[in-house]
Amino acid sequence: MIPSSTGTVTVAEPRATAMGGSIPEISTELLMRARRGGRAIGALFFAFFGAAWLLIADQLAHGHSWILIALVLTASLLLGLASVTVLRRDLSAMHALRQTPDSRRMRRQFRTINAIQWITIITAVVLLQHFKLDPWIVPAVMLIVGLHFLPLARVFRYRAHYLTGAILVATALLYPIGNPDGPVSPRGSLIAGLTLWSAALWSLRPAGP
Repeated sequence: MIPSSTGTVTVAEPRATAMGGSIPEISTELLMRARRGGRAIGALFFAFFGAAWLLIADQLAHGHSWILIALVLTASLLLGLASVTVLRRDLSAMHALRQTPDSRRMRRQFRTINAIQWITIITAVVLLQHFKLDPWIVPAVMLIVGLHFLPLARVFRYRAHYLTGAILVATALLYPIGNPDGPVSPRGSLIAGLTLWSAALWSLRPAGP
């Protein structure tokens, strides 16, 4: 029995394997709670990065509107608090499964994908600045961020990441050619920010695997 803020979580006794080791029996409830906690961590990041994209859109559109900045930061804070609330409720389940081979594999693959994403972003920014193509930094970063969601969907077995990634990739490719302002249009960043906030809300929904 593992204590938690909502009572206790039961992990069944390990069963023996043919090789003489043991594999812990994991209840469906424990697994679902751990996944919900993992999604809450994702929602926390989506709240922050969604706000960042929206602030970029505000800068491109208005040069900074303090009212919009306050609204974005307030909404981001509320999303973050909701994420932390869900995370605290399911944290014990995440700890219970933290050392399972599957959890270790997912953490290792996540770190690898995230490292590749940031290395690619930094490389793209440096190259675009070197070739005096600074206006294309925003769509380039958006494209890379969108692409990194696709392998994450497979790693975490969370199909919603495919949709999030597809929207970001499509937006990055299309918005620079779909309006007269090109890559400096605020529309792309606006769509990216709202997409991430929508992903955060979807991740925090009480129902579903």
